[in-house]
Amino acid sequence: PFARNSALCSRPELHAPIADQPHRDASGSFSWNGAPAYDLLKIIERSGRPLSYTYWTVRTATQFGKEIPCEASVGLLFDPARCLDEQGWGGSVYFVNPDPQPREKERLYVQWRPRAWKSERSLENPLWKAYLDPITPPRGPMDILSLSPLAGNCELLRTLVTADSMTMAR
Repeated sequence: PFARNSALCSRPELHAPIADQPHRDASGSFSWNGAPAYDLLKIIERSGRPLSYTYWTVRTATQFGKEIPCEASVGLLFDPARCLDEQGWGGSVYFVNPDPQPREKERLYVQWRPRAWKSERSLENPLWKAYLDPITPPRGPMDILSLSPLAGNCELLRTLVTADSMTMAR
């Protein structure tokens, strides 16, 4: 299992190439603050763990149709999947309406974004309605899960990582 105090986390290459001055956080562990997700994932790949080049990101429903480029993805709109997507990765984007009593009964829409093939991205991005309870995670392995604070909180995160799937860690 991967844990913050695992041998992978204490490797010097995790810190030197991605931070000017590596430092320890309050727990005494090296901080990953400021390290782009892509850099961290490449270090994991170099350690011998294969990547699927797939992400799962959860955004608020109001972000649907608003393609924000990687460099503009900051603050509350920060989403590492936007940068990975621009680098050819694919995955699932869940658009959640966090309102417990929405005007429309659908609270979740799922969009599948295929990986780029030979630097070409398909223009097809199918979208479908889904259920928030119970939520179904994407099929297959994924390298990163990103949850917008506008879409949910720790309770939604717990629901996502424990969703019924053979591919998700419990």
